[in-house]
Amino acid sequence: MAYDSALPTPGLYRRFVSYAASSVSGSFLRSPRTRVLVGIPTYEEHGLMHRKGVETPENALAGVVAGLRGRTGGTFEGVALYAEWTTDPEDWEMYERVWRGHTVP
Repeated sequence: MAYDSALPTPGLYRRFVSYAASSVSGSFLRSPRTRVLVGIPTYEEHGLMHRKGVETPENALAGVVAGLRGRTGGTFEGVALYAEWTTDPEDWEMYERVWRGHTVP
């Protein structure tokens, strides 16, 4: 779960997600059957724990990519968008662009 961090800036949040993706998946290297998914927020509610403009899907995915850059092997399986019922078409387009590297027409 890479959300509800209460971090105040996008840069800090991206670094937190980068660290989480790298350290959690790396900690299971000796357990090849363990698979790691990183939860990415797609809900619009904002407050003390979930800051507007900070915990965005795009910032979270950029953090995951940075955390996994240069790694080989490991237990990382993918990302999980939370929550499906709050993920709008713009979130899916951003996911395709940032995570999958596809341009959506």
